Amino acid sequence: MLRFARLLSTKSTKNLFQLFPKTCPSQPPVFTVDKRSLRKEFRTLQQQLHPDSNVETVNYDDAQSSLLNKAYNTLKSPLLRAQHLLELQAGIDLSADGVSQEYSSQDKTLLFEILEIHEQLESAESEEEIESLKMENNKRIMESEELLNDLFQKHEYQQAALETIKLKYWTNIDNAIKNWEPGKPVNLTH
Repeated sequence: MLRFARLLSTKSTKNLFQLFPKTCPSQPPVFTVDKRSLRKEFRTLQQQLHPDSNVETVNYDDAQSSLLNKAYNTLKSPLLRAQHLLELQAGIDLSADGVSQEYSSQDKTLLFEILEIHEQLESAESEEEIESLKMENNKRIMESEELLNDLFQKHEYQQAALETIKLKYWTNIDNAIKNWEPGKPVNLTH
């Protein structure tokens, strides 16, 4: 508990994996995370941190809870986890202006594929068509996650950055599919 409290009180906690030592014991951290274990550890840590359940937590503040929540949400999402790992291990910040665009422009076929999928979503008229698009997209997401695991293990960060951008597109398509309604315009965020 003391080690955890020290990590949370450190304003410069950059490695969010360190906040979950049972779920993410290896250093440097790896891409694959057991989500069930992560959730269990998150709940345990939340409980330990809360002032009503722990006398030691006299200096509880919302910033600590916020950091724990941010860490949990980052690590449970394959996309956010990949972005975090890229920043930690290679100094690649895909949220920085131009960086994501620079990597996206390396794969010319990707943008055409995204446009084609967008058109398919726009022209879809039935739940069956959407279900088919959803299954195809779920396959793309799964393949990206598997490839990212491999790329991070091999320390191929440039390729991991490109694959993370692809995963971002697939995730955005997944969100568009979830929000699809017949006749409603489809918005894909980039």
